[in-house]
Amino acid sequence: MKIYTRCGDGGETSLPGGERVGKDDVRVECLGCLDELSAHIGVLEAQISDAQLEDHLQGVQRNLFKVGVSLSCNPALGLVEFFDLEAQLLEQAIDALSELVPPFDGFVLPGKNLPSAQAHVCRTVCRRAERCLASVGERTAELAAAMKYMNRLSDWLFLVARRLEE
Repeated sequence: MKIYTRCGDGGETSLPGGERVGKDDVRVECLGCLDELSAHIGVLEAQISDAQLEDHLQGVQRNLFKVGVSLSCNPALGLVEFFDLEAQLLEQAIDALSELVPPFDGFVLPGKNLPSAQAHVCRTVCRRAERCLASVGERTAELAAAMKYMNRLSDWLFLVARRLEE
């Protein structure tokens, strides 16, 4: 099977819903940020030996595909409730992790060890993806819910990084 199609040689690509757009379309940039975040999460998974955290990170990777779908497919796919629930689950995980790390003193210098530093990279890429999503002109209810999820995800990744420092 050949992986090249030559369809994008003229500067256009297809969104997951099939729409052809220029490669400079903000949605393509957002999809690239989401893909990059998933790749960085994969690097983090490869550096840890905590099965529960690995499972959670793999769930996040699956959710990132849904964020991409909500960004690029019409009509809406009914993902508002899904993202709202996932954001609530992240809030619960954030609350639990907050109990396991030292009090926050307002400044964290990333790099105490490789897994923690990688989690900080994931957090910063997540923030960039969130900013990219915010720049999409037409904000559907699904996209707004996905942005809320991404905001919680970056908070959770911050605490994961702090937890991995220990």
